[in-house]
Amino acid sequence: MRRIVPFLPIIALLLPGEAFAHAHLKSSSPVDGGVLTTDAKEIVLTFDALINEATCSAADASGAKASGLGMATLAREHVHVPLSGVLKAGPYVLTCKVKSDRHETDHTLKFTVP
Repeated sequence: MRRIVPFLPIIALLLPGEAFAHAHLKSSSPVDGGVLTTDAKEIVLTFDALINEATCSAADASGAKASGLGMATLAREHVHVPLSGVLKAGPYVLTCKVKSDRHETDHTLKFTVP
């Protein structure tokens, strides 16, 4: 065992980097700061890593929770947030907690409903 211990840092460097990384948001629909089209059925967040869990909620400009969102579903590196109701016109902030490889990160997306 004493012979292995000095090599542990070297072994850790040889492991894939993504095993220790957090998921980073690559893109979204709508884009951050963009407008949610009136015919949109969902909001989609795309990450640079496989997502294992996600919970999302949205709030309007006053901070009140938006009730027009469904439960987030996962498709590998994509998080789909269905629009289950009507969102009133105005600005919103979508906040998602995503877990990738046991690392949880928070992500926000600002959008406007026309």
